[in-house]
Amino acid sequence: MTTPTPTLTHTYYVSTSGNDLSDGLTSSTPWKTLQHAEATATAPGSIIALKKGDVWSSAMALGITHGGTAGKSIVWDGAFGELVRKRKFLPAEVGLGTILR
Repeated sequence: MTTPTPTLTHTYYVSTSGNDLSDGLTSSTPWKTLQHAEATATAPGSIIALKKGDVWSSAMALGITHGGTAGKSIVWDGAFGELVRKRKFLPAEVGLGTILR
């Protein structure tokens, strides 16, 4: 019998005062852009924590293409330290992108 290897997941931090060259693993070393967070935090069960009060703007829409798996979605958390609101992005069943629930 094989024992499944657990998937290591992390909380990644994002702030407009951050740097996409940082590791994103602490509130002191956040990433700067939502695009970088979406492209990098792709492991099922990951949490992307956005700094409360920060506002991101972009000329292009953010395409969410990584949603995790059934039971281990990637969660976009609305604040460092204090949960304001969670948004779960789940993979679309027919491969049409990601569904926001």
